[in-house]
Amino acid sequence: MTALRRHILRFARREDGFLAAEFIIMFPLLIWAFLAIYGFYDVMRVKVQNEKAAYSISDMLSRETQYITPTYISNTKKFYDYLLNGGNNSALRVSSVRYSDSDDQYKITWSQVRGGQSALTSSDIYDYHDHLPILASGDELILVETWNDYEFPVETGIDDFTMTTFVFTRPRFAAQLKFDPDG
Repeated sequence: MTALRRHILRFARREDGFLAAEFIIMFPLLIWAFLAIYGFYDVMRVKVQNEKAAYSISDMLSRETQYITPTYISNTKKFYDYLLNGGNNSALRVSSVRYSDSDDQYKITWSQVRGGQSALTSSDIYDYHDHLPILASGDELILVETWNDYEFPVETGIDDFTMTTFVFTRPRFAAQLKFDPDG
């Protein structure tokens, strides 16, 4: 028994194992920090990818001089999903908005949606008044809105959320972007 007691006392006096104990305590926190940094990096990567896709679609639509058709909008949604590498539960809304100087109001000329959202209405556009640019009376702009559900690649305690974009562009080569529902 005295030999066992002597080994226990010698073990208690030694200090060379404290570094290992500190490492064992800090290692999970260090791993969590690396995973959180990777998660935040991935959020910013997907956000930038989402915004670039929305700007690409807005630019593509601003160059159109022909009528836009439902097939065109559906293919634009497929293009959006392709730019997002598949996208998670994504939605796309394209709207043509006209400004009326007489009553200082934006009015919806047409709005098309692909995905789980609803078409933009004139009552909805009233809430966008502070976010839209000042236009001359009768001018139109193209409003592209996107939604994409984001799922964190690692579990860090932050909930998944929906990324949204809001991009507006004036038509470049025509006075307005026209929609043909029968096209």
